[in-house]
Amino acid sequence: IDPGKTFFVFKITLLLLFFVLILLLSINLIFGQPLDLSSIVFLDTETSGLAGGTGTYAFLIGLGWFTESGFRVEQIFLRDPSQETAFLTALIEIVAPFQ
Repeated sequence: IDPGKTFFVFKITLLLLFFVLILLLSINLIFGQPLDLSSIVFLDTETSGLAGGTGTYAFLIGLGWFTESGFRVEQIFLRDPSQETAFLTALIEIVAPFQ
């Protein structure tokens, strides 16, 4: 894994996160609906390729959500494809409380 690329991807992800947040807040202002940020989870994946098909899989999932004390970020890393069940179970446990 190239640290430079990972940092670049992280910066792009943060920019997208703030764009989505601004969009959600704008919708809140326009329609007057309360926006509960604690009910939203942001998800980003890194995959082994874009071609699809056999051999392409997500090996890193990044998740972020708002808490009472700030913004929490967690990453789930798939060390080996044989651990896919544990990888997906960890993902389900994290996203289950969100709407």
